[in-house]
Amino acid sequence: MNKKNVLIFSLLSILGLIVNLQSGAAELEQPLEEMTIEWEEAGIDPNHTDAIEKIRIYIDEYASDIFSSLHINREEKPLGVIVLSFTEEPPAEIKKGIDALVQDPTEISFRVVPYTEEELMDKQSEIDKAVFEEKIFQDKGISVYHTSTDILNSKVEIGISPFNEETVQQVRDYFEDELIQVVEGHEVQTLTEETESADEAKKGFFAKILSFFSSLFGR
Repeated sequence: MNKKNVLIFSLLSILGLIVNLQSGAAELEQPLEEMTIEWEEAGIDPNHTDAIEKIRIYIDEYASDIFSSLHINREEKPLGVIVLSFTEEPPAEIKKGIDALVQDPTEISFRVVPYTEEELMDKQSEIDKAVFEEKIFQDKGISVYHTSTDILNSKVEIGISPFNEETVQQVRDYFEDELIQVVEGHEVQTLTEETESADEAKKGFFAKILSFFSSLFGR
């Protein structure tokens, strides 16, 4: 095998490795799916459906006046922790009653937040009406791309563009509310557009590789 063929063979091997790495990138999300299957096979519900149903019934009866929200936090462990948010510290007997409803491997934690989920949603509705129907920022050159309730941080998020100190302050000054959090907003890109962009990028990459090989064979 001459040097030119050795070079081509080596480059083809490298190209094959790159292709495998690209096609295998999507597999990085598989471990969680595999763990979910293993949990379900072992009789473990990763969504803690039974525990959450029992907790909600208990809270509705004994602590509905101070309850804010419930979510599963999977940041520290894949199986997650059920986080119960209250607007004030729940009494010890309430915590004890809820703890009694939970069995391993389900875990729960308690936290105090300033607003209920209902209050956040009401504020989001108020903001949506102001920015999307009344278009209060249109004459200021500020585009609002989204609003959402951030249960974790007990805020209503407002995504705007342009995003800078001046525009952020204008939004804050208008609502004058601790519930809001202003972030950078982005125009929604459809899945088709994203797929086409990715496909074009791949085509460009492989076109350059093929062009390179063509130049080698043409010599």
